[in-house]
Amino acid sequence: MKRRQAALCLNVLLLLIGAGLRFQYLVDDEPLHPDEALFATLGRRMVQQQDWLLSDATTDKPPLTYLLVGVSLAGVGQSEFAARLPSVLASLIGAAAFFALIRRLSKHTPTAHLGLLLYILSPVEIAFAPTIFQDTLMLACVLLSAVWATHQKWGWAGALLGLAWVMKPTGLWGLPLVIGIGIFTSPVWSSENATPIPLSRIFGHTKRFILGVLLILVPVLAWDMARPQQSFVTLGGYNNNPGRLVRTDEIGSRAEAWRHLMADAFGGPIIGIAIFSIVVGWLIFTAQKRRPARWISWSIALFLVWYLGLYWLVAFSIRIRYLLPIMPFILLLVILAIGEWASRGQWRVWLSAIGIILLMAHPALRARPLSREPQDFDLQGIDELADTLNRDFAGRIVYDYWLGWELGWYLGEDTDVWLVYFSTPEELAAHLQTETGARYLVTPNEELAQMWVYLLNLKNAQTSPIRYIHNFVIYEVMPPLKSPPE
Repeated sequence: MKRRQAALCLNVLLLLIGAGLRFQYLVDDEPLHPDEALFATLGRRMVQQQDWLLSDATTDKPPLTYLLVGVSLAGVGQSEFAARLPSVLASLIGAAAFFALIRRLSKHTPTAHLGLLLYILSPVEIAFAPTIFQDTLMLACVLLSAVWATHQKWGWAGALLGLAWVMKPTGLWGLPLVIGIGIFTSPVWSSENATPIPLSRIFGHTKRFILGVLLILVPVLAWDMARPQQSFVTLGGYNNNPGRLVRTDEIGSRAEAWRHLMADAFGGPIIGIAIFSIVVGWLIFTAQKRRPARWISWSIALFLVWYLGLYWLVAFSIRIRYLLPIMPFILLLVILAIGEWASRGQWRVWLSAIGIILLMAHPALRARPLSREPQDFDLQGIDELADTLNRDFAGRIVYDYWLGWELGWYLGEDTDVWLVYFSTPEELAAHLQTETGARYLVTPNEELAQMWVYLLNLKNAQTSPIRYIHNFVIYEVMPPLKSPPE
């Protein structure tokens, strides 16, 4: 009992450390990334305005992440903290699920603790957790699905995998892994003298798994069909399908780009090489053993080869977000290898923990959320800009090209500012030829506004800066004077 209580206390301690590494980015009130602003706006619209179908919005993502963000905004208040909170909580749930998965596969509690330590220090997981991107929510559901599959609870495994798809459709990439892990942890593979599973039971497991998936997918697909806008399934396929294989001259450069991203995901090239070496060594070791770990490890390895090969040889864009779904399973191979070595002595457990901390602590502490990546311009002060517009420019027409969803989010749903988008200064200049009265143009800084100001003045629209807020500039725009009729 004391050992169990000590293990529970260690789990809580590790999760608190993981929470600290992630929550530190929720309290800095960093402005929302453009994609984050879009997702937060849609979530706010669903819950606060009860526009459950997002009837006038085009989206290529399922609605559940928007709904979770909207509930958080309604419960905690409109803020960057509230919008990003569901993803951080999902990250900690994913860490706990990773612990449970290793506990099922290794049978050694210290190995599971080492796995939890490695997971909470993972730089790429930390980078995604304090954001509104759907990836962390999706990954937590995939890991939970794998845990339930090890318990042979196939209905729950299917429902959770369906939930992963509802968070983000790429969650279905985890289907082979969930099924493979579930099969190779079944009694047939884990016990030497186990009797074969009857076909009737296999059919029952399959039926429950499919029903579990459909239980989640059908309501969401019905929601999609009820919307007046284009289907998110159709739009998502269009936006994410490259439609071709890579060209011969792209193979080398794409391999190099993915190699760099893999190194960045794990904290640098040295750690990447160490992880690769451990994984290869573990696969060679298990190939010589007749144990369930061999089948699980090799099924994961084959999936990783297929997955990385697909993203290498099909012309998908090269983004670190595509590595997040496979990150836990790479770490799983690493921790099974470390656990095998550490299980032969208590001192090896401590040595492994110290080694993990020494290798991963620095990358974990310097990991930055992906939403904080440098943008084309600085967004600091955009909340003050929105407050100024709402207070001093209510009922006015404000033209915008650069700020889009970000400014719309901070203006709020009840704004009286008429925010109008134009894609080029020529289009705006042509529009102004038929307008009268003062209008306003909001820009991130004077440098980006130069071309717009020049072309508008060239078309006889008078522009002059009237307000500076941080780097942002509000210009007054006077349409060309109309000649009186003769």
